[in-house]
Amino acid sequence: MGGGLRLEVVCWGLSGTGPGSVRLAAHTLAPADHLGIPAVLTNAVRYADRSQHRVADVLDAAASCGPSTGAGWTAGNAGSRAGSR
Repeated sequence: MGGGLRLEVVCWGLSGTGPGSVRLAAHTLAPADHLGIPAVLTNAVRYADRSQHRVADVLDAAASCGPSTGAGWTAGNAGSRAGSR
């Protein structure tokens, strides 16, 4: 394996087997240890400097809004026109 290979371990102490769970972190760490691949505990860090937290907050908020189809605007606009006739 390449010398630059690392495995990312993310553990938020969550139960179950999904992202952030202790179990998934352990299942990632075990093969890294067995194969001699360095593991990096990141906890999904997305910025290097604490002052960048506001940018991450804005990006998280934008991502939670979901894709915009414009359907709400179109329906509202069509309804306004129909009511004004």
